[in-house]
Amino acid sequence: MPNNECKREELSLTVQPKPKPNESLSSFIVRVATENGISMFTIRRYITIGAQSRYKQLPIFHQVDWVHENIDMEKLSTELGVEVSDLEKYTFTPLQMYFNENGVVDIPQYKVSLSKEIITNKRRYCPLCLASNGIYKLLWQVSSISYCDEHHIALQNKCNSCGKSLPYVFETMAIHLCVYCGDSLKLKRYISERNEFDLGEQQRKYDDWNYLLSGAFKQIKPNINTIESLAYLILYISSVDSHKYSFNRRRVRYFSLKRIKGLATYIRNNRNVGSFKVNLQDIFNVSRKEEISVEELFNTTVPDTFINSFFINKKDSQIGVCLAPWCKYYKSVEGMREIALTADNKKTINRNRVTYRKLYACTGCYMRYGVNNTGIWQEIDNRIHVIWSKVRPLFSQGYTRHAISNMLKITSNKTHEYLGYMLQYNILPEEISIKYLPHSVPSNLVEKFIDIKWSSFPRYHTLYKVARVKYGWSQIEFYYYAFEKDVLKYQLSEQHGSLRDRSKTTEPMKQKIYKTIKELYEKKVTLSIEKVAEEVGCNNKTIGNNGFSNLIKQYREIQLQEQKNSEEAVLSRLYETYKKEVEKKGGVLLIKNISRLLNRNQQYLTIKFPELSKKIVNDVKESKSKAIQLYTEEMITKTKNAIKLLTNKYEPITINAIKKLIGLTNNQSKSKMGKHLVGLIRKEIQMAKELL
Repeated sequence: MPNNECKREELSLTVQPKPKPNESLSSFIVRVATENGISMFTIRRYITIGAQSRYKQLPIFHQVDWVHENIDMEKLSTELGVEVSDLEKYTFTPLQMYFNENGVVDIPQYKVSLSKEIITNKRRYCPLCLASNGIYKLLWQVSSISYCDEHHIALQNKCNSCGKSLPYVFETMAIHLCVYCGDSLKLKRYISERNEFDLGEQQRKYDDWNYLLSGAFKQIKPNINTIESLAYLILYISSVDSHKYSFNRRRVRYFSLKRIKGLATYIRNNRNVGSFKVNLQDIFNVSRKEEISVEELFNTTVPDTFINSFFINKKDSQIGVCLAPWCKYYKSVEGMREIALTADNKKTINRNRVTYRKLYACTGCYMRYGVNNTGIWQEIDNRIHVIWSKVRPLFSQGYTRHAISNMLKITSNKTHEYLGYMLQYNILPEEISIKYLPHSVPSNLVEKFIDIKWSSFPRYHTLYKVARVKYGWSQIEFYYYAFEKDVLKYQLSEQHGSLRDRSKTTEPMKQKIYKTIKELYEKKVTLSIEKVAEEVGCNNKTIGNNGFSNLIKQYREIQLQEQKNSEEAVLSRLYETYKKEVEKKGGVLLIKNISRLLNRNQQYLTIKFPELSKKIVNDVKESKSKAIQLYTEEMITKTKNAIKLLTNKYEPITINAIKKLIGLTNNQSKSKMGKHLVGLIRKEIQMAKELL
């Protein structure tokens, strides 16, 4: 047998007690060992799988309560006379079902998640429970549980005599004595004050954990595994109430956008790096925020529309038909015209927490349509239902505008808006319409609405008051003219693309913007959308909506390039002038002197002007090389003269004597250049000795 394998002697347990309700498996094992007069390590050694030293490691003894990868549960079951399935009821292992993906338990994820919820380095206990039934309950190790559910007192983790924290398992725990001082753990010298609110919250936590361990959770659908079911539940319950029929990650509360996207990615069967699985913390987080129990959370029904919304292929969604019964294109796609962009240059519209894409408008009734989150073709503003089913019948029955506003609980402004639309499209009976119809229609309506800064369908607010001041229109006249076909066609033109375009988009305005951009460029004024808007006298959106953002960006890039070229030319002239002066004086070019002259460091020059930087570096290298060559030639000449002088005086020709004569100090000799010169001196001395 290998040395690293522990010896497995047979156990002879003469006493085989049964586990008590709510007891932890570790408490039961220690109790069995004590009643049989053997060490708990004897049992641990017998059931441990792996290295011999592992069974003695107290820090890993807690693993028997939550993971059995190093424990032979079959042997333990045989010796204790208890089925494996029954033993696991006294551990946290039933929680593994929440990490089961198609029959495979994600053990690492289970370990990480559970380790954040339980205490594994201290043993917690209730002194009154030890006195009554002598066991250590499994749920006492849950970190969020701090009260005993039976006696309603605070749980302890220290000895009341010596004050030391008790380890997770110890030899004397079954006889309820402190492992350090030997005092009884059943003696409770101080009873914590009871707080009814805390006790109620603690009982909810006991109920939640008991339900989790009961294994009562069922998949929301047979073809959806446990982890995916939990993800659906968490995202559905966390969604805002008005948005529970379809998934929208921006309408999910309690989680970061990154985690929401990760859970959705996992649901869509993309098991990549960006996906996340539900953990215990997610379950508790949602149940606490929603103020529901875990049982209520698990029993929540997730509608099929919410599940299906995760798998909508946006590219496959088809446009639908007109849904307005009064429209000539009713139940037809003939009048549909695509809205390319909204006023904010977006391809989607949000209404009542629903995002619509594939935006269209019917040119027969000018109602807006789109595909919602669940892939269903809908009218965006919910006007058809209100007008046809609510407002029209009331007007037809002779109710006044004021009465209709009160009955439908809408503003008077909204009632007049609906009335103006119904008059324009002949939805009301003739005897009713004749009471409200204006006597005439002014000319140039489009220009007039632009002049009053029309806020566009469907939000007009109180702009009719501006129209009343400017043109004397009543509220009914304002809305009747607002829905005139020429006005709405203007709003749906290719230039504007949206029913909510609030910008000034006349041709003169475009010409003025273009002329302003050219003038600012010629004057070398720094171009930006804000600067152009200020000069033109409009807002920033007007510039963008008229398509001038890219033009301004192009001119700005040209300006930056011109500024760069101009700066490079100035720096080049300064450098060339400095270079000539240095060469004239016989000096050496140095980077630090050049940087100081140009007021630019080398890093700046390298990034912005790589060609100029490269030229400067090469010139500096060449200048230094020439200076070194001249200096070397000068020192060789001095060395030869020094050798002649020493020879004539019949003095010894040594390196130190020559260094002294040519002025080369010891410190200078230690430098790279100094060492090079010493080598040259040595060669000259050698040549002189050969001649002599």
